[in-house]
Amino acid sequence: MKYDIIKTAVIIIVVMIVAQVIVSLFNKALLKTKKIDKTLKGFVKSLVKAVVYFIAVMIIAEQLGIEINSILALASVLSAAIALSAQTALSNLFGGLTMLITHPFKVDDYIAANGMEGVVEGINMFHTKLKTPDNKQIIIPNGALSNTSITNFSNTGRRRVDIKIGVSYDAKIKSVKSSLTKCIKSVEGVLEDEPFIRITAYNDSSIEYTLRVWTKTEDYWNVYFDLMEAIKSQFEKDKIEIPYNQVVIHNAK
Repeated sequence: MKYDIIKTAVIIIVVMIVAQVIVSLFNKALLKTKKIDKTLKGFVKSLVKAVVYFIAVMIIAEQLGIEINSILALASVLSAAIALSAQTALSNLFGGLTMLITHPFKVDDYIAANGMEGVVEGINMFHTKLKTPDNKQIIIPNGALSNTSITNFSNTGRRRVDIKIGVSYDAKIKSVKSSLTKCIKSVEGVLEDEPFIRITAYNDSSIEYTLRVWTKTEDYWNVYFDLMEAIKSQFEKDKIEIPYNQVVIHNAK
């Protein structure tokens, strides 16, 4: 009896170690290969790991004298119950497969979905990992992600920077446009496309101008913040007022 217990323990340990080694070697080989898309690698790693450990469990069961056919038969009987209790997991699994087929984004893309946004770090069997600009990690279930609208900011390699500025009614249109043009020329990373500078609204205390320029996706935030600072500095130099909300009361006599 003691011998059987030791033999069983050794079989379990050896099989699990072999399984772990196989998974580790596969992951290393997967990292080196360039034939598989980076986006697909995380999903493949998760799938292979699940398959290898399932086979390991089957081998252990066989060595312990448990009928594999009995296990498979039991699994088939329980499959309906498992499917009902694991609807969310299955939804996430098929959601991951859907995204890998439709390819709405890839690893390192900057996306927005479900009210969250960030850089895609990886797509696993059941969830997708995002990293936000402030270095937080967001985990979104694949099922939810495959059933919502996804905005991919990296797909074309370029992003448009939109800035709205409220300017005093006393400022001349020509002066405002000239000042904003100076700002565009002073900021590094703005592409040479013709910029958009137009009046887009007449507010209670200001005239709203909209400035639009194009930049590379990776330069978006630098260009955005540099333009915001440049506009304030240039308006101060050109004596263009950025008004705050105010109410003018005329006393009629």
